[in-house]
Amino acid sequence: AIEASSGEEAMLEALALATDAAARADEEARSQLAWAAGLLHILRGRGGRARACGAPGAMRVYVYDTGKLANNALACSAGMEGVEVFFHRFFAVGTCRTEDPQEADLFYVPFYSFCYQNEHIAPGNETAELDALNLNLVASLAHFRGSAKAKHLFLFPHEFWDFPSWRSAVAEAHLLVVEANPLEWLRGA
Repeated sequence: AIEASSGEEAMLEALALATDAAARADEEARSQLAWAAGLLHILRGRGGRARACGAPGAMRVYVYDTGKLANNALACSAGMEGVEVFFHRFFAVGTCRTEDPQEADLFYVPFYSFCYQNEHIAPGNETAELDALNLNLVASLAHFRGSAKAKHLFLFPHEFWDFPSWRSAVAEAHLLVVEANPLEWLRGA
């Protein structure tokens, strides 16, 4: 992806060009490029400026740095999995963010799992590898203990959760989901 090869500024320039092209295109092309404007808005840091965050006593969100598990924003921003990027960037650049975990009302754990799977895991054993990766991620979270577990947010934007151990690992946390009944439940897993 462009942000990996040329940096984030090059990615932002490419998104700006796509947004400009969409404004001059026919209706069908505009609908195909509409995502670029929203993503550009979020990536440039304008998406998380919720007015409520400036109010006294407003919610404060601590965003974990999960390193390579949340890289390549542009490459990972398409489809329903793109919501991983949107949530991450919203909280990361928003006025609700706090760098002090003691101030946090919520803890957001970014992980672009679909992208990570496509870039780093060979087909055939994805679920087992992602399950182990998720378990390691949860174990590494400095503030995921005791009553603070219930303040953590995990996002699963897929019809199938590649985290079969979620019930034993993160059931006390808040789970943001696209599918209320992941396919694994329908199969009785």
